[in-house]
Amino acid sequence: MRILIVDDNVVFAQVMRRALVEKGHDCGVVHDINDAEEAVVMNTFDVVVTDLHVHQASGLSLLERVMLLCPGALRILMSGSADADALAAGIRVSHMQLLKPFSLDALCDILEEHERRT
Repeated sequence: MRILIVDDNVVFAQVMRRALVEKGHDCGVVHDINDAEEAVVMNTFDVVVTDLHVHQASGLSLLERVMLLCPGALRILMSGSADADALAAGIRVSHMQLLKPFSLDALCDILEEHERRT
């Protein structure tokens, strides 16, 4: 699957990318929302995984764009914060939410299940 990872934590994003590439996925990584929006406009992704907060920007706004530009894409929202209001808003624009830290094996399982269903 073609996956876009959006996170301003460069190390975490690269570790996630490496794990997903090892599972056979084609992964792009960006570290800010503007680059992510450009990537979504220029490419088609099967999955977009974004952090809730990327620098001062909102992953929620990115997922709203993804809903329009890649309507079939699985949208996953990650967060290191237990901000109930933001997570509630995430339910509207994401298919799934992952609270950091999470197991990369769990993410791979989610992706495998999605791939089986599509």
